[in-house]
Amino acid sequence: MPQQNQTPDANKQVVQKFVEECWNQGNLNKASELLADQVRFHDPVFPNLNAGIQNIKTHIEGCRRAFPDLTLPSTGSKVRRSPNRTQTGTSQR
Repeated sequence: MPQQNQTPDANKQVVQKFVEECWNQGNLNKASELLADQVRFHDPVFPNLNAGIQNIKTHIEGCRRAFPDLTLPSTGSKVRRSPNRTQTGTSQR
C-alpha cells in the first residue's frame, strides 16, 4: 500500500504508474503496491463497484477484455487528491 499524505508530485507519480502499469499494460499485480486496500473507484457509470483492490483489478480486467486496444493517458497536467482518491486530469478550470 502506498504512503499516505504524499506530496502532489509523489501522488502524480503513483497515479501515472497505476494508469500505465495496470490499465495500459494489464500488470494488475502492481495494484497492491500502488493502491490502498479499500480503494474506491468513483465513476457514475459504475456506481455499484465495491471498494477493494480485487474489485478494481476485476473491473480493469473486464474493461481491457471488452476494449483490448484501450489506452489511457498516463500523464496529465494535474493530479487531484481528495481524502478518498487521487486522479489525473487536464482540465484548465
